Amino acid sequence: MVDADFNILETKFIVKQDGTPMMRINEMEWVHEQDGDYIYSNIWPINTVLKINLSTNKVEKTFDESDMVKDARNRAEGWREEVLNGIAYDRLKDNFIMTGKDWPLFYLTKLDHK
Repeated sequence: MVDADFNILETKFIVKQDGTPMMRINEMEWVHEQDGDYIYSNIWPINTVLKINLSTNKVEKTFDESDMVKDARNRAEGWREEVLNGIAYDRLKDNFIMTGKDWPLFYLTKLDHK
């Protein structure tokens, strides 16, 4: 983690969904919301994005992004990876920017995160 002054802070914790530890968490994005701080992350190699509550270390919501992967497959020829591999948050526009491994395109999405 990085604080407001860009000092690197190290925090380790186990993320759980329904009591089960989550594995292969990939590409994380920190988002401050009105009710707390969250990490949004995809699970490699599936098309799911997690909303992780940093106060509880629990998954609060999942987002199935299979339709995005299908759309990318239909739009891009010659790409070899059909997995999500990038997530960023634009707080000014309240959009998430998502892409995949070696994809030649990216998507702007709202994700119903609030």
